[in-house]
Amino acid sequence: STLDLVMDVTLPHWEGDNSPTAFEFGDVIRDQAHFQVYWMLLKPDADMPQVDFTKNYLVLRFLGQKSRPGYGVKFRRLEDYSDKTLVYYDEWAPSGATTLTGETRPWTLQVIPKPPQEPLLQQKIQ
Repeated sequence: STLDLVMDVTLPHWEGDNSPTAFEFGDVIRDQAHFQVYWMLLKPDADMPQVDFTKNYLVLRFLGQKSRPGYGVKFRRLEDYSDKTLVYYDEWAPSGATTLTGETRPWTLQVIPKPPQEPLLQQKIQ
């Protein structure tokens, strides 16, 4: 089965330009303790949202260090198979007309329904 994560507005997501790592990285957050660690790194001044980990997971993607603003990443869809679950994400670069300067470290964090089976793998859309 397939779930469109962009169209499902009931599943919250967060994003920013200040990830704590300078390298590309993806993770699956399955419990409150790990969520709290990531939230304190990504949104230290914001109240941590409630996530029901009996029904949901979170997927996280850091793009690594980029030379200028305008890069981004978003989870697009979730596909369940008999032996795994894939979460597809898309990356984009700034348009050629972007005149902003300064390094950024884009990231996104997405709530997804708890998959029926593991492993849960992240796959870039080609």
